[in-house]
Amino acid sequence: MHPDARAAILWKSAQAAPKAAEKLRITAQEHYMFKIADGVIPLSEGDPFDEELVEEVERAKNELIEVLKSANLEIIYVKNRNIPPPPPDLAENIAKVNEEIAKEIERAINVTGLYKKIVELRAEIAKGSSVETVEKLKAEIREQIIAGMDVTTLKEEFESLNVVDLESTEG
Repeated sequence: MHPDARAAILWKSAQAAPKAAEKLRITAQEHYMFKIADGVIPLSEGDPFDEELVEEVERAKNELIEVLKSANLEIIYVKNRNIPPPPPDLAENIAKVNEEIAKEIERAINVTGLYKKIVELRAEIAKGSSVETVEKLKAEIREQIIAGMDVTTLKEEFESLNVVDLESTEG
């Protein structure tokens, strides 16, 4: 809420806006303290603006405008830059790989027996089972996933050992 509006509501006068700003913690000092502003320009009440200060603010404003224009031009350049299109078969290849991954995940779920546990977990959740029951099933599923990863790792190690043994016995 704007301090003038808050002052008008609470104190029935917009003249109390500085007091409202202080209560809302939106004074210049607060902005500086929270690093919203880079500094505070002290002015006494009733003091006219310093012409040098006005000129400095104008220079800073113009400098900022130039920086923003420059940044905008850079963005337009990046947007309009000629980027070669991806190879036509890239999307098709990505889709094939994603499909293979999904099939492999499904196969792993079926081989490790996770599918039955997942169906069981869904059923328990649907019927509103206790948190303990649901958490127990989740823990069992996690354990089966870890066991499945261990089995896969062991199988790969065993297969690599068999290849090494075969190569050493052939020589």
